[in-house]
Amino acid sequence: MDDNDLVEIENVEALSQDRGLICTVSGVRVAVPRRYIDPSSEVRRPGDRGKLVMSAWLADRLGLGAAKPVSTI
Repeated sequence: MDDNDLVEIENVEALSQDRGLICTVSGVRVAVPRRYIDPSSEVRRPGDRGKLVMSAWLADRLGLGAAKPVSTI
């Protein structure tokens, strides 16, 4: 897994922001540091809902099995 690999996760809700963006992913709350969120992500600030595009490395570390690789083509 390359440091620049991205994944997308559908049906994410951003609840609040502390040291990272607190999101609900498949019923589980996770904190995602903003530096790992890609600019193309629909979910970027509290209240946003939709697709979260983030670092594949962090998604793996957080145990987010619903993540799909982002196509670069």
